[in-house]
Formats: sequence, C-alpha cells, structure tokens
Amino acid sequence: MRKIMIIICLLAVSIQGGFAYAHAPKEVILSFNPPRRNPRDFSPGISASEKESRPEQGGSTQETQSLRVEVMHPVFNPSNHFIYRIEITKNGEVVVDEEPSRQDATMLTEFYSLPGLKTGDLVIVTAFCNRGGEKSAQIKIAPR
Repeated sequence: MRKIMIIICLLAVSIQGGFAYAHAPKEVILSFNPPRRNPRDFSPGISASEKESRPEQGGSTQETQSLRVEVMHPVFNPSNHFIYRIEITKNGEVVVDEEPSRQDATMLTEFYSLPGLKTGDLVIVTAFCNRGGEKSAQIKIAPR
C-alpha cells in the first residue's frame, strides 16, 4: 500500500511539473506607428492640390502603417518551447496568420505592415504557444 501511495505522489508531482512548463504567453504588447506618407509628398515646389491631381509625381495617398507586436513568454528552452503562431484580425477579419521568427528565452518581437487602417479600426493580435495556451491584446486606431 505504501508503494502505491509513493507512486501516486510521484505521478502527481510529475504531471503538475509538466503543466508548469507549458503555459500561455504572459503578455502581448502592441504599439502602432502612425502612418507615414511617401517623402515625395512633402517635396518643395509642389502644392498639396497639385500632388493630388498628379499622382505620378508623388500625390500617392498610400500610407505605410506598422504594428509592433511584443509577446512576453519566458521559457527555459526556446528551441522546443516557443510562440509558433501569430494571428492578427482587423474588425473581425483575419489579415495575418503566420509563423513568426523564433523567440529568445524571454520574448518575441515582430513588426507587421497593415495597410488601409482607418480611425476606429479594431486590431486584435493573438499569440499561440506551441505547448498550449494563447494570449490576445487589442488596439483601436485613434484619430490622427
């Protein structure tokens, strides 16, 4: 009977220890770099109205918008315990679903280009651990 109790205790400790090393990301931090227009849009000698009427000369309104995603996920061995997937939705529609670069022992940092964001858009980022668990964060695009 004593041997059975010892075996049960050892199994309980080993199972609990396995769950301790498989955890969801601790935190997801998002920061949004405001849109930057093409530098040609600010060239001297051409008014804004002229640029709008002549897109071939720098009147493009295409904006580059960058989302910085930092996932805090401290692990003992990042070669076998890591963030394996990042999903980004814009207003409920998946716009990015990919495998990020490998994280280090504490975190993962990635940059994503998200064209066409407008004031009021809701962006949600979810990070998935290869051993189980996920963590999400959201950012709402503020007026400029």
